[in-house]
Amino acid sequence: MKYRRPRITGLCGTCTSPLDSYSIQAVRNCIDARLKEQIGHIPSSAGMGFVKTREVYDGLQETIRLLAEKANVPPIALDILAWDEAHPKKARDKKRK
Repeated sequence: MKYRRPRITGLCGTCTSPLDSYSIQAVRNCIDARLKEQIGHIPSSAGMGFVKTREVYDGLQETIRLLAEKANVPPIALDILAWDEAHPKKARDKKRK
């Protein structure tokens, strides 16, 4: 019997990404011009508390989806990359297991 890879890509493409300090910081300088007014200025110390309205939440999610689309990866990949870049030792240790 031939093994078939699960069709998780479609599901991952529709899920929202976690908005923590790592993912918000990762996109703060990559906001599409049409979303800048909706999101506003993202301070360098922004974390989950930065997201106070549905408009900001939706704008950040759209930003992540656009970046993921350009990179041809599911949106959750940005969150994984942001975490791994902020915690290089933990990411290396995880890969060794």
